[in-house]
Amino acid sequence: MKQIVIGDKPLMQISEEDILQVAVIQGCCAHPDYWNYPTLTEYDNTMFRDSVWCSYKSTRKEDN
Repeated sequence: MKQIVIGDKPLMQISEEDILQVAVIQGCCAHPDYWNYPTLTEYDNTMFRDSVWCSYKSTRKEDN
């Protein structure tokens, strides 16, 4: 079995904050100049050994 590591942690040990940072760094979230930092609405790193599932929401800065 192949072990997936992000930084110094195996995938099963990735925290909610870690996965949000990966999503922002990889450009999966809206541009941070115009949108607030996303917040998680759902997170699961135990469903499959090789997957992390998360849902997030973010609001536009001008809507605040």
